[in-house]
Amino acid sequence: MSKHTPGPWSVDYRTVKNAKGESICSAGNNRKVWGDELDASLRLIAASPALLEAAEYARDILDRGRGKQATLRAIERLDAAIAAATGEPKP
Repeated sequence: MSKHTPGPWSVDYRTVKNAKGESICSAGNNRKVWGDELDASLRLIAASPALLEAAEYARDILDRGRGKQATLRAIERLDAAIAAATGEPKP
């Protein structure tokens, strides 16, 4: 599997950018998707590196049975990544 552009990614207008401000992808002139749906799609794309990292971390914690503190850290990472993807405040 090929590597993805390292995160963090962010949304700037209709473009997802990496930490250096370089374009990862752009919504361009897609007239089929506008407003809240476009914003939600861009947030989800921008959160992809954090979601992957949190999922890999949680899987490692669960696989090794590392205990309550490690499990709580995994949940915190997952919550932060989910909040970034959905635009909701962190719990």
